[in-house]
Amino acid sequence: MPDPRSRYSPFLALSQGWLMPRLIEIAMFLAPFAVVAIWRVLFPGPRPPLWLVYAAGLLLAGLAIALLWVWDMEAQDPGRAYIPAELRDGRVVPPRAGSHP
Repeated sequence: MPDPRSRYSPFLALSQGWLMPRLIEIAMFLAPFAVVAIWRVLFPGPRPPLWLVYAAGLLLAGLAIALLWVWDMEAQDPGRAYIPAELRDGRVVPPRAGSHP
C-alpha cells in the first residue's frame, strides 16, 4: 500500500509554506480579468469608473506587497547554506538549510 504522506495533501502544502505564495500569484493573475468582468457587466460604458480603476490598482499593489512579505518570511537566514534534495536509502530527502561546512 502506498504511503499516504507521499501524495499531495493541502495540509502538507500549508505546513511547508509554499501554498500561500502560489495563491497570491494566482490572485494577481486573475485580478485584471475580474476587474474587466466587473466593468463590462456592471458598467457597460466605454470607460470604467475612476473608483474601479483606483480599486484595481490598490488591489494589485496590496497583493504585490503580500507576495513580497510572504517570500521574505520564507527566506532562509543569510548565514545558512542551501543543501539540495538528495536520495538516501531509496527515499528523496527534501532540500533544506544547513550550516556551512
